[in-house]
Amino acid sequence: MTLSSSHSPRRGGAPVAWALATVTALALAGCSGGGGKEPPESPTSEETSNLEQSPSVVDVDPVQAVQDAVSATIEVEALTIESELTLGVGFEAFTLRTQGGIDYASMVADLMVSINQDDVETALHVLSDGETLWVSLVGPQAPTFPQDADWLQGNAQRLADATTFTTSDLFGAVLVLRGATEVDEVGTDEVDGVSVTRYETTFAYDDATAAVSGEEADTLENAFSLSSDAASVDLEVEVAIGEDGTIREVDLAIVEGGGVAAVATSGSYTLDLSNVNGEIDGPEAPDPDDVATGPDADALLDQIIT
Repeated sequence: MTLSSSHSPRRGGAPVAWALATVTALALAGCSGGGGKEPPESPTSEETSNLEQSPSVVDVDPVQAVQDAVSATIEVEALTIESELTLGVGFEAFTLRTQGGIDYASMVADLMVSINQDDVETALHVLSDGETLWVSLVGPQAPTFPQDADWLQGNAQRLADATTFTTSDLFGAVLVLRGATEVDEVGTDEVDGVSVTRYETTFAYDDATAAVSGEEADTLENAFSLSSDAASVDLEVEVAIGEDGTIREVDLAIVEGGGVAAVATSGSYTLDLSNVNGEIDGPEAPDPDDVATGPDADALLDQIIT
């Protein structure tokens, strides 16, 4: 989801298209950009012996630990997410929240994504039990659903085929950590019963954009994009990485007065991932009286789930 200081909602036109662009193109989050690293070659017996004799050899460099975790998190198949982004650039202000869970293999999902721009909120709620999909869209520019229903109903395959609910759309902002070249390990604790190692780093946003290319660059631009006037700000980040090598928490703050920015820039981003690659419970279906089906409902779903 794009965080651009030049962004403003499109007035008129297709309200559903704008709501989706605002919620799914503005949402922070992402991980379809780029595959993981190639697995290392198996050590020889001599190398194995050396590793056993010298435990320090297997110590993980903090910078590498963070980079590997970004790659691993990109590849997760199921998760529960809670995130909040706040961003102020110039006179514009955004708050984006994502909450819920999704299993990409079974297409089970219960996700809520909302964007508040200058105190105007639009919320998109997606439910899927693996066979049936239900979508609700609430906000001042949201259309009236057929039969005055609260939900649209379709086939869950729509979600499987969609490009708007990938890990890139949900938490693509983790790719900003590609800019971390100096990282400190600060301790260990537990998050939701999972042992984690915490790291801290500070770097310029420009460093992050310079460190990515190709698909990852596109993902980061869509997930956490500042205008050129604000691109030189500094970012302070704390990240917690689980024993499985995936990110469990991110706490990011734009350093006010840090770096060189031509416009006032402030903001923060928090991300909590749990139940990583675990089982996601199916949602409760909406009341059938509140659900619209048929050609008109399908036409709206075509605009919302793309």
